[in-house]
Amino acid sequence: MDQNELTIAQQWQRVVRGDAHEFAAIVDQYKNLLTSIAYSSIGDFSASEDIAQETFFVAWQSRNELRDPGKLPSWLSAIARNLTKQWVRKRSSKSWASVEADLTSVTQDAPHPSEQLVSDEEMQLVWSALEAIPETCREVPSCTIGNLSQLLTWHWL
Repeated sequence: MDQNELTIAQQWQRVVRGDAHEFAAIVDQYKNLLTSIAYSSIGDFSASEDIAQETFFVAWQSRNELRDPGKLPSWLSAIARNLTKQWVRKRSSKSWASVEADLTSVTQDAPHPSEQLVSDEEMQLVWSALEAIPETCREVPSCTIGNLSQLLTWHWL
């Protein structure tokens, strides 16, 4: 081991004392691992990077809680896994909330059944009127407005 290299325990002891530069070295050392842990569960690289960043934030805030600095990689990995699980739970609950909101808006926007019945009856009348129009006049370019008007008026009488 090079004299300039520190053990994980030595690095973490410096971090516990508030050495931000040493913490930055730990971030560089473990960011790919933590991003990979998150990515393997959620498949979203950007969100995985966010989770890794949040993992380091949590680790910095609770740096005094790690009893065995030799287990730093395992401790960071556990934090990342827990944050990933939280992310998945929030995402799935948001999905259900959005589905519920969509269903609520659909039911609020839906016509009353009696209005739907009238609409269905009107639609049947329109289709039967269209069926009464001769085949040659069903295409707009081949039929004049006057002819169409006469046909529709005749049918409705």
